[in-house]
Amino acid sequence: MNGSDKTFAKLETTPQYRSLMQKLRSNKAAISKAEPVFTLADSGLVA
Repeated sequence: MNGSDKTFAKLETTPQYRSLMQKLRSNKAAISKAEPVFTLADSGLVA
């Protein structure tokens, strides 16, 4: 978190901080596990 506030700057060098930042960055990745359950025969049904 390379902001201008350096209140917690000392933490940036700790392994725990680095691990936490990696986990937060991984939250940006999209998760796509959706699959169709059914299809509607009438395409005009949903407008």
